[in-house]
Amino acid sequence: MDAPLLQATTLAELLRHRAEAQPDKTAYTFLEDGETEEGSLTYAQLDRQARAIAARLQKSTTPGGRVLLLYHAGLDFIAAFFGCLYAGVIAVPTYPPRRNRADSRFQAIAEDAQASVVLSTGSILSGLDSRLTEMPELRNLHYLATDNLDPGVVPAWQMPDIDANTLAFLQYTSGSTGAPKGVMISHGNLLYNEEMVRQGFGHTENTIAVGWLPLFHDMGLIGNVLQPLYLGIHCILFPPTAFLQNPLRWLRAISRYRATTSGGPNFAYDLCVEKITAEQRLDLDLSCWTVAYNGAEPIRAETLERFAETFAECGFRREALYPTYGMAETTLFVSGDPNTASPVIHELEKASLEKHRVVITPDGGDTQKIVGCGRTWLHQRIVIADPESSLQCSDGEIGEIRVSGKNVAQGYWNRPEETEQTFHTYLADTGEGPFLRTGDLGFLKDGELFVTGRLKDLIIIRGQNHYPQDIERTVEEALDFVKANACAATSITIDGKERLVMVMEAGRDLVRKIKAVRKQQTPSPEEHSGASARAREELERTVGTIAARVRAAVAEKHEIALYALALVEPRAFPRTSSGKVRRHACRGLFLEDKDRPLFSWYEHEETDGMQGEPAEDAPSMPRDIKGHHGAPNRTGQRIHDCFIGYLQQTEHLGVDRIDYDRAFTSLGIDLLGMATIRGALERTFGRKLSLDAIHEFDTVHKLAAHLESSGDGDRLENPDKSRAGGIPLSQIPSPPLETRTLETRTDESVITDWLVGKIGPLSGAKTVDIQRPFTDYGVDSIAMAELSAELGAWLDQSLSPALAYDYPTIETLAGYLAATRGTETRPSTPVIRESCAIPREHAKEIPERFYNTDCFGEYQWLQEQKESFDQRGIDNPYFRVNEAITGATTRIENREFVSFSSYNYLGLSGDPRVSEAARDAIRLYGTSPSASRVATGEKPIHGKLERAIARFLNTEDCLVFVSGHATNVTVIGHLFSSPDLIVHDALAHNSIVQGSVLSGATRIPFAHNDPEALDAILSRNRHNHERVLIVVEGVYSMDGDIAPLPRLIEIKNRHKAILMVDEAHAMGVLGESGRGVGEYYRVDSADVDIWMGTLSKALASCGGYIAGKHLLIEYLKYTAPGFLYSVGITPANAAAALAALEILRQEPERLERLHRNARLFLEAAKARGLDTGSSHDTPIVPIITGESMGAFELAHRLFQNGINVHPVVAPAVPEGEARLRFFITSEHTKEQIDYAVDQIVIIGNPAG
Repeated sequence: MDAPLLQATTLAELLRHRAEAQPDKTAYTFLEDGETEEGSLTYAQLDRQARAIAARLQKSTTPGGRVLLLYHAGLDFIAAFFGCLYAGVIAVPTYPPRRNRADSRFQAIAEDAQASVVLSTGSILSGLDSRLTEMPELRNLHYLATDNLDPGVVPAWQMPDIDANTLAFLQYTSGSTGAPKGVMISHGNLLYNEEMVRQGFGHTENTIAVGWLPLFHDMGLIGNVLQPLYLGIHCILFPPTAFLQNPLRWLRAISRYRATTSGGPNFAYDLCVEKITAEQRLDLDLSCWTVAYNGAEPIRAETLERFAETFAECGFRREALYPTYGMAETTLFVSGDPNTASPVIHELEKASLEKHRVVITPDGGDTQKIVGCGRTWLHQRIVIADPESSLQCSDGEIGEIRVSGKNVAQGYWNRPEETEQTFHTYLADTGEGPFLRTGDLGFLKDGELFVTGRLKDLIIIRGQNHYPQDIERTVEEALDFVKANACAATSITIDGKERLVMVMEAGRDLVRKIKAVRKQQTPSPEEHSGASARAREELERTVGTIAARVRAAVAEKHEIALYALALVEPRAFPRTSSGKVRRHACRGLFLEDKDRPLFSWYEHEETDGMQGEPAEDAPSMPRDIKGHHGAPNRTGQRIHDCFIGYLQQTEHLGVDRIDYDRAFTSLGIDLLGMATIRGALERTFGRKLSLDAIHEFDTVHKLAAHLESSGDGDRLENPDKSRAGGIPLSQIPSPPLETRTLETRTDESVITDWLVGKIGPLSGAKTVDIQRPFTDYGVDSIAMAELSAELGAWLDQSLSPALAYDYPTIETLAGYLAATRGTETRPSTPVIRESCAIPREHAKEIPERFYNTDCFGEYQWLQEQKESFDQRGIDNPYFRVNEAITGATTRIENREFVSFSSYNYLGLSGDPRVSEAARDAIRLYGTSPSASRVATGEKPIHGKLERAIARFLNTEDCLVFVSGHATNVTVIGHLFSSPDLIVHDALAHNSIVQGSVLSGATRIPFAHNDPEALDAILSRNRHNHERVLIVVEGVYSMDGDIAPLPRLIEIKNRHKAILMVDEAHAMGVLGESGRGVGEYYRVDSADVDIWMGTLSKALASCGGYIAGKHLLIEYLKYTAPGFLYSVGITPANAAAALAALEILRQEPERLERLHRNARLFLEAAKARGLDTGSSHDTPIVPIITGESMGAFELAHRLFQNGINVHPVVAPAVPEGEARLRFFITSEHTKEQIDYAVDQIVIIGNPAG
């Protein structure tokens, strides 16, 4: 720690020191949307801006005057705050009042602080002009916009006469709107607390910080602005709304900037676990994060455990979790453990805890986990005292937490009595003091502080304090029948989150109505009359309307959502003998079965995780939201859909429409919800949209008019950046293609939205990350071709299906299309899918690419690829003529090669016994069946082979087809149709995809070998379809990995689906005797409904088969088009397969050699640092090169050195994952395997 830092007595001195010692060091970088760098400030720039602001302030106010800071998150606020310190005035940070709504808290702060000057930006002040008539306390203030000051005023600045005791700012507590209290923070408080934070958090000059907390909040200002200044380090900041819209932005910023310290309230960590997907986690590296502080609201052990477990794969260490305790009255920080220790968690006996006794039990049972908040630092003292007697409690005894130290603030602004009561208390037994009364309950154990509850009635939701009396006052004003002290606001824990609940007295008329309905519904619901049902419905409407009004009023005033409402009779309302509200007892109405309320309302029916379920008669949603919205326009409909998507998916409300003239605030959506909807609107319209705009234009009609009239002035320059973390599909309203009116210019955001709207339903994904490859969402070559055609029709231009291989993500494809289209004009009429008859005179206008096959875009792309081989001097690796039997070796161009390109796994193709069996069949039956088997093509050898396969696989029956590819296409296409659903692995073979397309069923790929993704898709979609097919491969031919069959069987049974397994590369390969993936996992073959396999790999022949139950096989035999209308397998192929199957049974050593060689190759490749992907336990081993031409060049060089192996590139695999695919056989020698691996490494390790 440098000496000048220790000597500084004020923050002004400290900043001057930084500006002189580290002038060019970047102090703060601001990300306007959580991702895009809007600007930065060095220490010298900050010093210069602060002096300019201070010079102006010194002309218009006196030292010690109060100055309101009205800023959105950003660098302007930081400069203004230090400008106040440089001027010797007291800063009062707060947020700008919202447009088009009353803001009593802001008015109360302005009046209490008695400010003389307001600092803000020009844009905020221009919007404030119209509000001054509503807020008379602001009319006579001096207003100064700091974002366009003349730097020429800097020389007029003079360092003020200030010291450690001078007040730096007033931190207004984030609770009571009726009477907010300004905590007086001095320069000395700040510097002392910053040193506590430095030592407690283990910060150094190498620390890098990331923060999104509000800058007018103590954690945001003192933790993310002043601590970096204290250390002389770099801090990256972004707005809270950017985090709320997309929590991924927080962790992505940490990963991107290699931040070591960052944090927030407990809810922030829960939000990350809930919102960040497994795919998104793949891109995060959190190994740099050493201090993940958690404070400002109760810390839950479950949250810490979930977060640590979820993000461990990203390099996050549990030891980085840093529970902490503090408050504005202590400047910020009170306690925390050394950052090298894991959180301390104790399980306490719940019954004892409710009686304020500590009983630690390791035995489980009815316990509650309590997280330790660390120990004290420097010379600060923490004691636990009896709140009534002020006697000090012993170690392990619960009492009020009290604190003394130089970090304790000076008191409350202009509130001497409350200051005396809160800041100047003494211990009754020792006389020690003064201590600050925190109002929180807790205990000390071995120096560790544990917070157990609150002495004061305070509701903390997402780190913000809310005083219940303020919420109760809001409700009393919203409902005429509610008397003073006749309603209570409190909170309960739902799924680990604090939720607002309210209890209120029901009026006499409502009580009579409720009792009348209850009386009509006894003794049995079956006996209810029509009149009873109508009375019940009327009662639900009445209560729903009351709840909707309460919800709307609370959301508008306090920006939190009402979770539940309980109505009680007047005589049953919990009060003390003196008439005060007993809020704890009111809370018990929601948590205990006794003393049930008269009637309850909950925001939705689902209450998992709540202690005590809602009453069965609780109405489930506010019908008051619904209403007629008139004739919608396109813009209004898209806005409407964004709100509906949020209400349905997040709030779980059963609404499908809202009135276009209904105020958004009346919907009861809290701040987090509005931030989420704002993000959806920005993505939908491809433009920036402030929360202020949503509050000002606060209905669907008003906001639609605003968006249509404001043109493109505020369009996002790069809107896709805000979606890289994944777009919730419910928030992308996608118009039908048939009615989409094309604009004159298609920008990138519009194309991006179109693609997102298509990819989501195609893949079944809830969110779509535009930076991930199409293949990650199961978009294969077939789907891409269809998508290209549809996209081309929408854009009114021809697109090559191969375009997605060059631009393999939504981001790159949309960017390319937008850039190449430029300002091309396009028709403004709707694009119609149906083709219209073209008059003869216009036939010459049809482009040649539509009828001349030589001009097809696909063919032109193929020619370009072939030309690229010639340009690089690479031989075309395809269609090389093999002049001999292909096994472990082959002959090409009269030269012998070691072959790794053959499916001849067991060396049976070319085995004399197999060849002789084929010759015998030809002598008996000829070279062809000469007809379909249903006609005259059936031969004895066909039935013999089918029975042998069925016996080998332990199934009832089997049917052999002429081609493996055709087997999948015809069977899937035949058994399933439009009412059905086919869910297949994203890496499934083309034949599976083609069959699915042919069927007309809904097709959804799931992430490769991810049973949880499959389960999630079926959970969302099973009920919408009749037959559901799950289809996978036993062994995947591109990756050499194996399907998790037991888990798939469990999922198919639970969802009542049909399971089909393609065993093309598993038959004769997997298992002790070669019976495939079923034997590998030792499952009953009857657990799989359809077994498919081919005869062309291990069985040395050609064709495919389906094995399963007899009735299925019989049905296919008489009806499957690919069998019925096709010639049967040749007699020679049938005989060859039958002979190979017999040899496999007689010679198990072949299979043993295959398994041994596969292990040898895989282990050798891994040992040499080659990337073999996910291959295991199979004879397919990919060597992944990454870029396609790299794969071609490596294959070319290996061919020159006597090794024949083929490259696999896009579209067969995703671009960037090109590979050489090695097929190992039982006949390869150790020398051949070692030679191949050596040559790969010598030529150039593609992974190195």
